Amino acid sequence: MNGSFKVKFAKIVYGGSVSCWLSAIGIAFLITLGLSGMWITTNQLSFSPTIQHQEYWRLVRYLLTPGQRLAFQELALSSRANHHFTEVKFMVQGGLLIWIISLITSWWVWYQLKTVDSYGNYPRC
Repeated sequence: MNGSFKVKFAKIVYGGSVSCWLSAIGIAFLITLGLSGMWITTNQLSFSPTIQHQEYWRLVRYLLTPGQRLAFQELALSSRANHHFTEVKFMVQGGLLIWIISLITSWWVWYQLKTVDSYGNYPRC
């Protein structure tokens, strides 16, 4: 095994481990966001629980869908609240972009590690 292969292999392994961690964090975020509607239990806005859930899922769809505008049916938003949710949408969609890139990178690293042997040779097709 030569030194350049060790360096290349180490970069692939370390890059792959970072990508896998980012992928796991992204999947955990999506699962948490998907299940977060279960934690709406109080009625602080004097709306029925059904209306609260509908408005909450409108917000989640707004955060995950590019190009969509936030418009609640029962809840009025101030300009500061609208600005806040716009910033949150930017962060969520940036995180989703990083998650997609890390998934692709993780797949590529897994493929590279699967096809290379211990001597740095790729198998012939």
